[in-house]
Amino acid sequence: MGLISANDERAYLEEIKHLENWCQENNLLPNVSKTKELIVDCSKKQEQHYQPVRISGTTVERVDSFRYLVHISQDLSWSCHTNFLAKKARQRLYYLRCLRDFRLPSKVLRNFYTCTIESILKGNITVWFGNSTKQDRQALQRVVRSAEHITHTELSDLQTIHNKRCQTKARRIVKDPTHPNNRLFSLLRGEAATVPVPPAQLKHQTRGETGTKRSMHLIQTRASSLAVMALAVCISVMWANGQPVNPNCCTMVSTQEITLPITGFKLQKPRPPCVKAVIFFTSNGTWCSHWKESWVLDKIKELRKFQSTQIMKTTAATSDKP
Repeated sequence: MGLISANDERAYLEEIKHLENWCQENNLLPNVSKTKELIVDCSKKQEQHYQPVRISGTTVERVDSFRYLVHISQDLSWSCHTNFLAKKARQRLYYLRCLRDFRLPSKVLRNFYTCTIESILKGNITVWFGNSTKQDRQALQRVVRSAEHITHTELSDLQTIHNKRCQTKARRIVKDPTHPNNRLFSLLRGEAATVPVPPAQLKHQTRGETGTKRSMHLIQTRASSLAVMALAVCISVMWANGQPVNPNCCTMVSTQEITLPITGFKLQKPRPPCVKAVIFFTSNGTWCSHWKESWVLDKIKELRKFQSTQIMKTTAATSDKP
């Protein structure tokens, strides 16, 4: 890395010459074919023609972007990196659709998405997501929405993942006094809590409240969140074992055929967190079933035919009355 100031490249070229001499003195041979030159010019008039760099008599290739863990472009934007991530993630959506066509459970589809697609989207997300444009974020979020439509489950959006990663990283830096960025963080009043408490939680606190009490309040808040997560896991386990679910909103669907007598059904539209499903009413409660299952379609036809027959009988009985 070198600096070109006042359109003077001599210092920059001298640094490259020093690097070449150092490699020769230490019996090292640089691979010029894998060496790239990337020039970041922040001036308004980018009409400067820079001299080509040569190492061992070979000209180094000049590129507009280069991948080093992330894609770094000469305009210092993240569009190149986000386009690469979106393209790679969309390619893997094909395999997710194949698994969906094999009628695998939504839990398996979600695990596949987390391992093969989400892992791509959230790679080094703390580095690039905060400075990416709205258009780039929407392109990535469309991939997440497509995966939600395929898996029939609610998935975490990238903004939530980014916030959690940043908070986790900040806590680690605050707890490590030897970290170079530790001085950039300052504790809250009371010198005990490292995460800002929302104003709504502080409006009933007195001025004499100690930092320890605030920490306990923060721990209780986190415990409540964990309790809600545990409840959601219990509901998922009940669904996996074939238990009835809440008829008001189906967030997951089952492919298991219902053997109990069915008294009626209702079609549910996909409105997050609700997914597209067929709700069957039985003597043992309500069931959320996948709308593409063949037995589900047969049951709907059978129930509609039965309803039509009942309506015809009722109409005939009414017309026979004097």
